[in-house]
Amino acid sequence: MSKLTHYFSNGMPYFITTRTKSGSRAFEDAETARFFIAILQYFKYLFSYKVYAYVVMPDHVHFIIELAARTAVPLKKVLNEIKGNFSRRYNQKNNTSGSFWQKGYYDRIIRNEHDFKKTLDYIHNNAVKAGLVTTPSEYEFSSYNQWIREEKSSLIDRILL
Repeated sequence: MSKLTHYFSNGMPYFITTRTKSGSRAFEDAETARFFIAILQYFKYLFSYKVYAYVVMPDHVHFIIELAARTAVPLKKVLNEIKGNFSRRYNQKNNTSGSFWQKGYYDRIIRNEHDFKKTLDYIHNNAVKAGLVTTPSEYEFSSYNQWIREEKSSLIDRILL
């Protein structure tokens, strides 16, 4: 079976999903979930991308990212840096080795405002759908409260919808 080719276009928002290796529920640990969010923010500074939303679930993460139209850095490189850096530091902290993540990732271009709203809603309600909380505002590892309460955030780039 051939690998799915990723289409890439800077300046477009992408819905990203990446999973832990073997379905490990490593993000049930709050410190680990917070650390992933910190890594996402660190690489935002380095690569100057926008993050519109995220959720860190027990065994996977979803986020919407947009690379600047002027950057020459492909999405694959950005995601490899995020995942690789997180994995190395996670292994150091936990005295483990090997890959933290399942190979690859899922990406989908968000083509219009309707698709953006639908994807944002999916991300923010993911923890509710999984039965982790009863309302999105209860879930700590999501950008929901930054959107709803219009909280200032150095990670989330809010846009008017």
